[in-house]
Amino acid sequence: MNVALLWLINDRDEVLIARRAKNMDSDSDVWGLSVSGVVEPGETDSEGVLRETREELGLDTTGLMPIYLHNETYKHQDGKARDFRFFYARVKSNVIHSAQLEPTEVAEIRWISVPNLRHLYQNHPEQIIISDAIELWRRIFFYLEEAISDSKTKA
Repeated sequence: MNVALLWLINDRDEVLIARRAKNMDSDSDVWGLSVSGVVEPGETDSEGVLRETREELGLDTTGLMPIYLHNETYKHQDGKARDFRFFYARVKSNVIHSAQLEPTEVAEIRWISVPNLRHLYQNHPEQIIISDAIELWRRIFFYLEEAISDSKTKA
């Protein structure tokens, strides 16, 4: 199963996290990436992550340019392997004011610094999606920090 994931990073170098709805079949009521979803047949990973952004957050994706970060294969607790394709995109902090969350998928969103996200993961892992994937999260933090650093250099 191919899953495209997107980190939205704002102009203060914070990432948008989304708390999954309580009714979700898996990983309900925990914080995770800004956007994630299965890539549909005939879609590229970028197209899939933009579609999921529109569906989950209700955001206009015109001009949103997902930048590839890395990929990982992860065997979920449900026994199914997922091929994760991680992307990030830069947005303005106020973009969340125009978000129209899909309540069956997303309960709430908020900005958080990467150090504070790391702190949340380390001190309250029960609140984070797939928190048992220690090596995956180690790489996620590495690539997030690299993306933030890289985009600062280009600015």
